Amino acid sequence: MAKSIKDYKIVEEIASGGMGRVYKAVHPDLKTHVILKELSKSSKDLSQRFKREATIMTSLRHDNIAAFNDYFRWEGNMYIVMEYVDGISLSELLLKRNKIDPHIVLLIMHEVSRGLEYAHSKGVLHRDLKPQNILISRRGEVKIIDFGIASFREQEEESDATKIELTRTGMVMGTPAYMSPEHLSDMKKVTERSDIYSLGIIMYEMLTGERPYDDTFSTQAFTARMKQQYITPGNISKDIPAFFNRIIRHCLRANASRRYRNVGVLSRKLEKYIKRLHSEQLNRCISEYVFYKRMSEEIRRMRPLYSSFAASFRESQTRKRLLVGLTGALCILVVGYILLISDIYYHVFSRADTGMMEIQYTLPLPGIRDLPDAKEYPGVYAERKEAAEKRLYGFIDRWYRDMLMNFQIRAWLIRMNNKRRQAGVEEILLTPGNVIALTPDDFKIELGNERSIPSDLIFTSNKMYRKKGNYAVKIQFNSKAYWTHFTLNPINEQNTTRVITTPFSATPRSRISFEFNFIDLVSEKQIPNVDIYMLRKYRGKYIWVDWEKLSNNTHFLENLYNGESYYFKFKHPDYKTGKSIKIYASKDDRVVNVRMKFEPENKE
Repeated sequence: MAKSIKDYKIVEEIASGGMGRVYKAVHPDLKTHVILKELSKSSKDLSQRFKREATIMTSLRHDNIAAFNDYFRWEGNMYIVMEYVDGISLSELLLKRNKIDPHIVLLIMHEVSRGLEYAHSKGVLHRDLKPQNILISRRGEVKIIDFGIASFREQEEESDATKIELTRTGMVMGTPAYMSPEHLSDMKKVTERSDIYSLGIIMYEMLTGERPYDDTFSTQAFTARMKQQYITPGNISKDIPAFFNRIIRHCLRANASRRYRNVGVLSRKLEKYIKRLHSEQLNRCISEYVFYKRMSEEIRRMRPLYSSFAASFRESQTRKRLLVGLTGALCILVVGYILLISDIYYHVFSRADTGMMEIQYTLPLPGIRDLPDAKEYPGVYAERKEAAEKRLYGFIDRWYRDMLMNFQIRAWLIRMNNKRRQAGVEEILLTPGNVIALTPDDFKIELGNERSIPSDLIFTSNKMYRKKGNYAVKIQFNSKAYWTHFTLNPINEQNTTRVITTPFSATPRSRISFEFNFIDLVSEKQIPNVDIYMLRKYRGKYIWVDWEKLSNNTHFLENLYNGESYYFKFKHPDYKTGKSIKIYASKDDRVVNVRMKFEPENKE
């Protein structure tokens, strides 16, 4: 074909239609091939749209968008000159292959989304994305073409006449199979998310070889889109990675506000799988698959695509080994727990050498008669139970709280050798085993549903397994040591837990006296003339009384007994004496030595 248009030499006619023709031509200066789009004279009503395409393409310069070269009039016709892409369209590739390998789908869609993200950043909506408008060059480059019905997001730039011209042939323009619900209903409602919808349909077709919806403007097609009535790609082929199911589901939301908020979000999700490839490697992967029907070695550098999470352990050797390793480790842990930690080990493998034991210490509680039957007398039962709990709380709070540190009692388990000498010492904490339930700041009484009230408050250890032999238990409580010696028999001789119980023995109450010793924190010298005050109850009120005055009262001194708590405060003009202190006199104390260190006041 020797024909020339202006200075462009026509090589061949690529396509023709009602709007005009498309030629392959040679650029007059660069001597490279270009695409020449001609608007026929009979399509003058579309001249505004044709000119508008040229205006839009002038603003777009991106690797994934076919470049615009020129716009001119010649012999009454209008022409647009575009970059020539030596390759095939995505629609041709689908005709040849029917469906495309998921790895290549990922690469192609990543390139398309990049180009579309750029167009959107310039305020341009494509509005007619489809496989025919996506070209793949022999070098593996992916280009978006044909912005014929594209629009600027900011419509203020268009005249009213232009708006009328662009929509005169109908309110809906585009290819129905790839259009969103809002696009089908009213073109004015098309947004960036409408292009995202089209991307989802293209991706669906590439993976499955099918389109999710009919290629019509029918009510049925619109309804199917609104109800999202399509078969999930994973249900068409089990080889399609679950990753694509999620992507397509988000792209094809009927409600545009529930799709990806912009193409950039979609692009970044795709990019996670190909960040190990640079652009040349990515293009080579596409080129080798499309034109040579082979998978490039660079595909292996991509993040793996699995048909599902469960299937990934079958499809990946690494994950398969990991699964086997974790399963083996879990089995070892279970067996180790059974053999080393649980009771099974002692009862099966160490019956002849190990015995079971539990250490207990008991504190007496006041005698309270049994409660009535809860089913027969529910009201009386609840009333008496509440009264019993209240009495037990008061008793424990008064007599035992000051003796117990956080309601724990320390015990020492001492193993004896054959000569009755110590062979090892182990410290054990005893905690409440009945009646008391600890709270973050206090304790409460819990009697359960039993009718009988316990006569002892039990502090106990957990069940312990220890080697058979002779032992001693030492419990230090209330300034007194309790010793219990015993022999622990093995499980095969005594198949029950040996409970070592040590009861509390109350020391008779006796009078006490207080001795005070005050030391300078800096000089370590005695501090004289410290005023001492004791908290006393007088006529129903608590008041601070001078200790010197109280110590001269014989009747008062005769009524100071151990087993009680006393409150003191101190004053001295030259020292920081702080606030009041609480001093507990244990039942084994006769003299309470109060030794205090005070910091001098800074007087400058």
